Amino acid sequence: MKPDTITKSQVNSFQGLFDRQRNLFATGVTRIYEWRIEQLDRMGRLLQENEKSLQKAVAQDFKTATQEYIFETFACMGEVMYQKSQLKIG
Repeated sequence: MKPDTITKSQVNSFQGLFDRQRNLFATGVTRIYEWRIEQLDRMGRLLQENEKSLQKAVAQDFKTATQEYIFETFACMGEVMYQKSQLKIG
């Protein structure tokens, strides 16, 4: 099997994931301010807890200068903070 070949099992797995996400969205929970803030906080924690590993991966993949791969994680954290500032209660 070629590495870029997707099996029927994988398609079913992707479809199952998609269906679960669509069903969650349909409940309306993703529109709730507190839920959105919690998701952004979780993303921020994930970035902080894995900052060095993420920077190392970017450095290895793209062979960039130190300031560039450090910027990649800081930019993501900045985006999390910006998105939180844009949410409105209610």
